[in-house]
Amino acid sequence: MTIFVSIISHGHEDILSSTSLLDEISKVATVIIKNNRQLSKGKLTKLRLNKNIIIIDDGDYGLGFGHNNNYVFKYISDKIGIDKDDYFCVINPDIIVDGTTILDLVSIMQRGNHQLCTIPLYLDENKTLRDESIRNFPVFIDFLKSFFLGKRNAVTLRAISDGISSADWAAGSFLIFTAPLFLELKGFNQRYFMYCEDIDICYRAKSNGIQLVCLTDYYAIHLAQRASRSFFSKNFVWHIKSIFIYLFLRNKKTISII
Repeated sequence: MTIFVSIISHGHEDILSSTSLLDEISKVATVIIKNNRQLSKGKLTKLRLNKNIIIIDDGDYGLGFGHNNNYVFKYISDKIGIDKDDYFCVINPDIIVDGTTILDLVSIMQRGNHQLCTIPLYLDENKTLRDESIRNFPVFIDFLKSFFLGKRNAVTLRAISDGISSADWAAGSFLIFTAPLFLELKGFNQRYFMYCEDIDICYRAKSNGIQLVCLTDYYAIHLAQRASRSFFSKNFVWHIKSIFIYLFLRNKKTISII
């Protein structure tokens, strides 16, 4: 059994150099960092702390969130080989989590036959600010309230057992898949670009009878930097387009390189 961790860098080489993330998770996993920013070409080599860290910096820049992580999964399949007992973790470069936590999460997934997992995220090391990374599936009015008013509905976590609850979806900043599930879902849907890919993949998993579980006894820190949502910014346009795709096209065929 191998744990693979996908990290996409959009100029995050300084953050990755300054936190303990890579040192911690490379003790227990094979870490693949893909550079998505042409201006950072060649700057990620300093992140190769040991043989368990692989850098992809081959010119395929400017891809969306889902496409990038699919790219990493395909790289693993083609260059390393992936087994039915393996795990594929999608982790943001601004996450802080230790290797023991990763091992514990995978162990719980194995024992409980869980195929898709997340954990609570906090925005500060004192755990006073909760990242709203776990949510209910949205409808149109939820997008409006969230985007224009900054309001989100209360999240419904349904207890399964001690420390394990089910949830609708979680942000792609921290998701763990069994390799067979990620392959079965054909990874993230590349119809989207930067937004809603995580909602979509959790929705498709649930439609296939696979429930996302949140392991509430564990947590990670998310040093989140929110992108601008000012009207007519590129992030605003990407967000609106992805909302439209999720609301009206989510049951269409998944577009993916996997």
